[in-house]
Amino acid sequence: MNCVKCGKEIPEGTKICPECAAGLFAQKKAPEIPPVSTGDWFVTLLLTCIPLVGFIMLFVWAFGGGANPSKRNWARASLIWMLIGIVPLAILGVVVFAGAAGMRTF
Repeated sequence: MNCVKCGKEIPEGTKICPECAAGLFAQKKAPEIPPVSTGDWFVTLLLTCIPLVGFIMLFVWAFGGGANPSKRNWARASLIWMLIGIVPLAILGVVVFAGAAGMRTF
């Protein structure tokens, strides 16, 4: 096996590179995660267009364990944008309701 840091050959069973002293943690590469395909994004966007199903699927992709990291991050960002949109809408609803309740008819 070659050292990831310096490229020199490391003998089997060695935990530290004899040349640069990089530890074993530096020798392990992160597993490759395949990119999300265009077809998968198409199905993802199609599912999110269905009102209740899309909302549930965003939670599944955001907090479930099996989603691709890029899809997980996208789902979390979408949920944050939904929350940002719901707060002003709720405030507007309270103002309109209070205005309607305060109207008097003569």
